[in-house]
Parts: sequence; C-alpha cells; structure tokens
Amino acid sequence: MLICACITSAVWSFGWSAAASGLARAMRMLTAWLLALLPPAALAAPGHPLVAIGYMLPSTGWCGVAASALLAAAAGYIGPRRPASIANAFMCTAAIVLAGTGVSLAHVQNARQPQGIVGMTTHWGALQGVDDALARLQRMGVSAKRRPSAIVLWPESVIGRYEPGMQPVLELELLQASRRGGETQVVGMDLAMPDGRLMSAAVAFRPDGSIETAVARQPAPLALWRPWLIERTFVADWGASNMLRLDEANQAAVIFCYEEYVPVMYLINELRNRPTLYFAIANTWAAPSNAAAIQTWHSLGMARLFGRSYYKAENRESRESRDARGEEPDAWLLAGPTKRSNSGSAFKNCAFAHEPAPSFPSPRRQRTSLAASACRCLPRRHRLLMLTVARR
Repeated sequence: MLICACITSAVWSFGWSAAASGLARAMRMLTAWLLALLPPAALAAPGHPLVAIGYMLPSTGWCGVAASALLAAAAGYIGPRRPASIANAFMCTAAIVLAGTGVSLAHVQNARQPQGIVGMTTHWGALQGVDDALARLQRMGVSAKRRPSAIVLWPESVIGRYEPGMQPVLELELLQASRRGGETQVVGMDLAMPDGRLMSAAVAFRPDGSIETAVARQPAPLALWRPWLIERTFVADWGASNMLRLDEANQAAVIFCYEEYVPVMYLINELRNRPTLYFAIANTWAAPSNAAAIQTWHSLGMARLFGRSYYKAENRESRESRDARGEEPDAWLLAGPTKRSNSGSAFKNCAFAHEPAPSFPSPRRQRTSLAASACRCLPRRHRLLMLTVARR
C-alpha cells in the first residue's frame, strides 16, 4: 500500500508546477496524464481520468480521449492563478463536456452484435494440480450443457498449464458436446513455449473444429512476468495479438486480468484492430473483493468509452476458503456481471452466469473418480492416460 501511494503521489505531483508560464504547467499536467496510462502507475494509481470519461461520456471514443487530455491540460494551465480564472475554467470544462455529450448522442454503432455470449464466473480458487484441472474440465462440461450458448467464455488460466495429455479429456468432457450444440468454447490456459517460458492465452475451440488463440500482452509483473528469469516466467509482448474473430462483422479483444488496469492496452487495440467487443478474463482468487471490483470497473469504463459490448469471465476465491474466514459474500462479485449495456445504467441489461450446483455423478463418472483415486501415485503423464481410458 505504501509503495502504491508513493507511485501515485510521484506521478500526479509531477503535474503540478509553480512555473509562471501557463503553457509549461499544462504540458507538465499532460505528461502526468500520459504517465498514469502506463504501468506501473496504472496499477498503483487506479481511477485514471480516461476511465471516468468512459462513464461520463460513453461512446465518445477518441473524442472522449481528447476531452480527458484537454481537461487535464486545462487544470494545469489555470493552476494557481487569480480567482477570476476559475470562471473560465468552468466554462472550458462545460464546453468540453457538452461537446462530448453531443458526440455520444450522435454515435451510432452499426455492427450487428453476436447473440448468446456468456462469461462464466467461477468460485474455484487456486488450482491444486493436475487432478484439480481434470475435475474443472468435468465441471465445465456440465456447465456448458446446462447453459447452452453460442460462445462460452471461461476465466484466465482456468485449467492452468495445458499439457498434450489433457487433450483427450478436454475433447471428451467439453468439446464434443459443444460441437454438437454449435457452441464456441473460449478457455483460459497457460501454454508452454519451446524455450521454457509460458504464455497466458485464451483458446477458442469452434464448432467446425478450428482453433484460434489470443495471448496476453502484459502478464502481472513479479507474480507472472519475471524478465530476469530465462524460464518459468510468462512472456510479455505488447505487439502480440489478443484478438478473436467471432464472425464476419465482429471481433473481440481479449483483456487479461492485470491488463484491465492499463488503459493504454485498450488504446492500442482501438488504433490497430478496432474491436467490436471486449472479453475480459481474470483470475482474481487471491485479490481482495474491493480490488477485484475496481479491476472490473476499469475495463468496463474503457469499453464504454469506445461504445463496445463487454463480457467478463472471472475465477474468484473458493466459497470454502471465504466461509472459513467468516467473511460475508460480496454481492457485486457473486453476481459476476458478464455483460453491461453501453448506454444508461451500467447494470442495465446485464447477463449473469454462475457455477452450477454439483450433481450426482453418473456410473461412468464414478468409475473415473475411482480411477483417479487409484492412480494418484502414478507419474503425471500416466495419470492422464489412465483417466482418459476410465472415462471411455
């Protein structure tokens, strides 16, 4: 907390100057505005003015970006001048807000939005090894059958590190039924690279058998991205593609967890790709409830700024761990908002998806459970093979 406070104060105090020139003060404030768009300031100083503009002037796009920058520059230009200039400041602010409101009201989104997209909110907590990953695949298959949708979005790293031996289980539990139902499953997983590093990815498995991968551009520093390590670290590449093609008219930009805090990531997507939707996938089981909520408000604000539809899939702390500490559930996080309207209230036309209640296993699943118990002492690759055979 102290480190975040120091970074926040350093960034925004840079914008204040006692210089006599109003233009010099404006440039310093604009520089602070730019620094707050980038890590680590974006994470340490949440609530960038650009995010606020997304809620105040939704669908204004680059005009809203310009309005936010102009307001910051105007605040620096006026600075510690005579009180008479405060009236000019209010007039300038009102003009910018009215102009932005006019652009927002005139904005028409022509793209036909795809229907039937569901972002899943799970309460599975930290992944506890390969057995837990296999159990999650089984639960994901049950969830997909109970909630048929065109596109099902799963949280970041929901099955952890993907191993080739997991493919038969993934096929049997999730993909076969999805192909029959015409569903696309977007699954968060960690992909191993030949050099020993990992890549956080969202892999789309389509009904026609095709596969498309969107990758994270900036994993969380220290927790995932450790640039001083040669292996066992995640890749950071701001030029990588985080896009998924949905149909001829729509493509989604996938925002991974930590990236939700970094407004410049959205600006890069808007410059390069012009997505029609934003998919936010997060794994916030270790984050406090308020931090996870702030993260969601950040990504939602940026999506609203550009008038994009917004869907989120999030893996939160397990209910058992929360109940063991005696904490009350957070209503906002239990709701797991997955889509929000870009006009009116942020809660208007929301869609909600929850982890389904457990069901009694079928005889085949009982055999699988017995096989899992019997082969825990075997090597990891042998366990995957044994469990696949048991499921058949």
